[in-house]
Amino acid sequence: RTVDKQLHNFYYIGLIYDLFPNAKIIHIQRDAMDTCLSCFTQNFSTGVEFSFDLTNLGEFYKLYQRMMSHWDDVYGQRIIQLRYEDLIADFEGILVHYFQSEELQNQGFPSVKYFAEKLHLSPNYLSDLLKKETGKNGTEHIQMHVIELAKDRLLGTTISVSEIAYELGFDYPQYFSKMFKKNTGFTPAEFRNLN
Repeated sequence: RTVDKQLHNFYYIGLIYDLFPNAKIIHIQRDAMDTCLSCFTQNFSTGVEFSFDLTNLGEFYKLYQRMMSHWDDVYGQRIIQLRYEDLIADFEGILVHYFQSEELQNQGFPSVKYFAEKLHLSPNYLSDLLKKETGKNGTEHIQMHVIELAKDRLLGTTISVSEIAYELGFDYPQYFSKMFKKNTGFTPAEFRNLN
């Protein structure tokens, strides 16, 4: 698997498909202003001089849009289209669904890799995207979601900490307790008794 996020990659989609007919190309679209501002504020080295001037950057963005429209006409659904802004919401939706579904009981505690595959991303790219947009990486997002679920169960039920740990996908309750304390400053039992 190769992930390459170079700004000029859209030029080479036809060549990529000629060389690798089964390649998966993921086109992540982002708001035009956000994209251009991000490029303008980066200190790129050689090869992207257009990003140092807003007029040139705007012209390059229009070229990118025309080229992607062309590739979409040629290759259609072979190019996976994603919206950058939707990825965070999609991640959160998949995360919530995972903990409400049978998958938790069947597969156990989820990994960033699981969510990345659902979003057609690499685990590192997903974690980097989440960190950039929210300040928390993929693992931290999963853990914070689990902590909130655990808090609800600790305060809303009388089931044991071990049962809560098993319900949340942990094979060993002590791992759950350690994670809970690391994120809240309290053991699950201390949290329950404080509230």
